Amino acid sequence: MKLIENKRLWPVILFITIFTYSCTKTNFDTKGGNVDKTEYELHISASTGNSAGKFYNGNNVSSYSWDIDAGAIFMGTDDYEEPLGTLTLKIDSPVKTDTGTIAYIFEALFSTSDKRVGTADEINGRLYELNSLKSYIIIDEVAVNYIKVKDLMILMKRVLVNQGDEPEEITVKGKFTVKKN
Repeated sequence: MKLIENKRLWPVILFITIFTYSCTKTNFDTKGGNVDKTEYELHISASTGNSAGKFYNGNNVSSYSWDIDAGAIFMGTDDYEEPLGTLTLKIDSPVKTDTGTIAYIFEALFSTSDKRVGTADEINGRLYELNSLKSYIIIDEVAVNYIKVKDLMILMKRVLVNQGDEPEEITVKGKFTVKKN
């Protein structure tokens, strides 16, 4: 009788094993290799306020992070360039399509300022958050040590922090390479 009971349990045990494995496995097709540095080019291509046309270049970025297991990406400000931008993303599992490997963004924060030092008006600090789940990245290459994105499109809205702040929606486009820190 015990043998029959064990035979009935095998499909359940097999299902639990496969389900557990699929939940813990990342869907990234990883490659070997390494990259020299973290860098990015971000551009506010559209805005309901006065931010359209701003470029954020990160060629000398000393604060960055890529976590393949969590799908978390962080790009700090360039050590020298202005205006300043910091972008944090959480991405979903990637999906292969005809246009490339796409990962949808489900969390995003973009912090910007025009200058490092100055009055509040000169610095013009702003914080934006994800405004649409239609935001995505197209992945060029991914490894445990880095991720290269050839295209990103994020729809964001300004977080109103101070009285008198104006509502604003922006579209951020660009590309980046982020190393694991």
